[in-house]
Amino acid sequence: VLAGIPPGVLAPDQRAAQVTAIGAPLGAFEREASQLGSVYQGLVDDNLREKFHDHGTDQQRGVLFLVISALSLVALLVVTSRQIRSRYGAARERIRADRAALDRASVLDRGEAEILAGIVEGRPSGELVVDVLDLAHELTGRCLRFVRAGRDDLSALPRSITHRDGPLCEVDEDAVVERRWPVAIAGGDGFGHLEMCRAASGPPRSSLASDRSAVEAVAHRCADLIALVLARAIAADLLRFRASHDPLTGMPNRAHLLEQMGEELRIRGAESGEVAVVFCDLDRFKVVNDTLGHGSGALLLRAVAQRLSSVAAGADVTVARLGG
Repeated sequence: VLAGIPPGVLAPDQRAAQVTAIGAPLGAFEREASQLGSVYQGLVDDNLREKFHDHGTDQQRGVLFLVISALSLVALLVVTSRQIRSRYGAARERIRADRAALDRASVLDRGEAEILAGIVEGRPSGELVVDVLDLAHELTGRCLRFVRAGRDDLSALPRSITHRDGPLCEVDEDAVVERRWPVAIAGGDGFGHLEMCRAASGPPRSSLASDRSAVEAVAHRCADLIALVLARAIAADLLRFRASHDPLTGMPNRAHLLEQMGEELRIRGAESGEVAVVFCDLDRFKVVNDTLGHGSGALLLRAVAQRLSSVAAGADVTVARLGG
């Protein structure tokens, strides 16, 4: 300040007094300025420190968010992987079960085709029933048997039929019948029932035995096959009977008699034997029909056929009706 006063304005003694007067306030000003500078520097430092702290907190938050996101992604991947493995395992089991079902259906279809071919070829019904039981045993590993009903048209069959590898059902006293299925044609009388036995000794030989639904399906289809075999056999026997017997009296007809006579002549001719034929006629039968009606005539014919058959019972005699 004093340096800025032009020369000659202040006397030399006034300059010294002015220096002394200005020095104290100037020192105070310098101290205040220094203090203000320190305060300002402190504020600046605090501001910078706060900014750095906020920046560090944001970085920490960012890192924490990334870590949490990474962990969540890993957990999601683990859960998804488990779900995928579980679904894949379930799908694989379903595929395995479907493949096994297709294999069983294929075996069953082939067996059914062979049995149907046997029906067409006229194989004995007893053999075909055994074939059906063999097929069911192959698929289930269980002991199976067919128990027929007490019907006259099934009297030629044994009371109980089992598969070829299954005598255990008949001889093992401890065998337990686990399940029965009726053997019948829809809308018709029953032929008997199919039984599934569990032997007291030894586990089933097929893994299918534990699959109840599959066993049920095989048993139902085999029961239907047995019913078809027996129905066709009964129908064939009935057709053969009608072709060779009189429908009114039930006696052998003319064709059957001629066939029987030819067979007897062949046998007796080879043995130099004889064959006797007796012909009986009903006198005034037309009068019965005309006066009493054809119903009475039919009753008369049945009565005569019954008496002749009872007389010839147990003898080597064929009683037939030529008319009709």
